[in-house]
Amino acid sequence: MKKYNKQIEVTVQVDSIAKMLLDLFKPVPQAEEVTETIIDTALQHSTIGFIYNALTGVSNALVGLVKGMTVTLNDVTIYGYICTNISDNVWEQQKYTLLTATVSEVNPYHENGNVLIEYTKHRSDGTPFQDNKWIDYSDIILPDPDSKPANAEDNVFSQPMEN
Repeated sequence: MKKYNKQIEVTVQVDSIAKMLLDLFKPVPQAEEVTETIIDTALQHSTIGFIYNALTGVSNALVGLVKGMTVTLNDVTIYGYICTNISDNVWEQQKYTLLTATVSEVNPYHENGNVLIEYTKHRSDGTPFQDNKWIDYSDIILPDPDSKPANAEDNVFSQPMEN
């Protein structure tokens, strides 16, 4: 079957989520307090959808990603040094778009993004080093499962961006 790579949003009343959660805790004497604490915290951290998914049997897993996988990125920008004059080995700090990176960790509950990527950056003298950044799952273009896997050494970046 073809891949649609689209998402939909479903609107659910928080009261109905709270009721579903309260029903799970009914035998507990402090069921209302526990439910309110969980719901209030989830609303505060924008994670109420995870609770709804868990209550309705939907997985919160980020499908298609595994640690060590090289992925193509969609508009992820970083600051770093790039070589602006190859013959003189001149490196200048600029903002640029990262095209590929390696998945270092996947955590659908992390508050600063749910995929930790690792990529190569350069110091001002041109020395390469590994850096990492949390990004959102939607910033990744998932590979076609029928295509050849990307080479893990292809951590490249595009031309510098205009400020």
